[in-house]
Amino acid sequence: MKIFRATIFLGFLMLAPISYCFASANFNLILPNKEIRVGDSFSITVSANSPSQAMNAASGMLQVSGGASITGVNKNSSVVDFWTIEPRLLGNQIQFEGVVLNPGFQGQTGKLFNVNFLARKEGSVVLNFSDGAILANDGLGSNIIDSLASRTIKILPPTVRIEGAPDNRPIATLPTNTKIQALPVITDYSGFVDSDGRAYIKGRGEPNALTKLTFKDTSLKSLGEQFIAALQTKKKKPTEALMKNDSNGVFQYLSPDNLVAGAYNVTPYLVDENTQTQKPGFGVQILVNNSKMVHWLVVLINILALLIPVVCLGVIIYFIPWYSRMKILGHKIKLEDEKLNLTEKQLKQQEELIGKA
Repeated sequence: MKIFRATIFLGFLMLAPISYCFASANFNLILPNKEIRVGDSFSITVSANSPSQAMNAASGMLQVSGGASITGVNKNSSVVDFWTIEPRLLGNQIQFEGVVLNPGFQGQTGKLFNVNFLARKEGSVVLNFSDGAILANDGLGSNIIDSLASRTIKILPPTVRIEGAPDNRPIATLPTNTKIQALPVITDYSGFVDSDGRAYIKGRGEPNALTKLTFKDTSLKSLGEQFIAALQTKKKKPTEALMKNDSNGVFQYLSPDNLVAGAYNVTPYLVDENTQTQKPGFGVQILVNNSKMVHWLVVLINILALLIPVVCLGVIIYFIPWYSRMKILGHKIKLEDEKLNLTEKQLKQQEELIGKA
């Protein structure tokens, strides 16, 4: 799969027009223009700057450390047209790789994606790129990046206004040990699973809390896959799993075997037993593959599903003219018979006239 993604990634680069000028570009981290306090939700924008030359692709690894939890990624309004690796969380890092179709992007602050956070404790959050590349739209895949961004966000103690106090009344600061529940984050998982294997998921969340995993199959199944899935009555689709975190907040899950093939979006939820609410964390995607035999059977069924209508259509197209010719021939034979009958009748009439004469 990695080779396939790399092939697609490089393939788009080869389609780009070739030029021989080189320019510089860099990543930028746009921070919120407000104070961040414990308990606040906030987001940062990861963008690419390429003012001198159009960029064709961008990839990198963004590291996050400090007192904030990642709650999601938003790719809306991105300059990226095709993601070979969608922004995904790997431990405390976000990996991404995307392609900007021809003519590429040129300019300042080309948005790649947003990262949403929840401030958990007072201190600093450090954001920096451990790896990155911005490739020029020159058909050569020239890496024109000249710097990797690094930013720090300060998280202040939580505050609360005293009810009924005038506007100029000082704000009372809550104790720095105010408890903020940590949303669950999946830190390790099996990205690819055979249909007779098991999916493994490990994550971290609120210590001694309940975590619920939900599975949603987002794959578009072909006719062959639907037919095979209907026959595989013993296979199961993962739906939900509820587990209790340990004292360190770690949770683990091992799915049943014989899973139905598909692409499953896995989302962890923090289950609050006191308020009976569920808060989603940052999810991942797991791919369950069919066995090779089932795969080729699916391919065969899909080919037959395509060929049978084509053959039927060809037969119909062939037999319509044949049927028309046969019908016309039958009509001609009928006319000839009528002519012969008419001629015999005329001959009899002539013989009768000659006999009377």
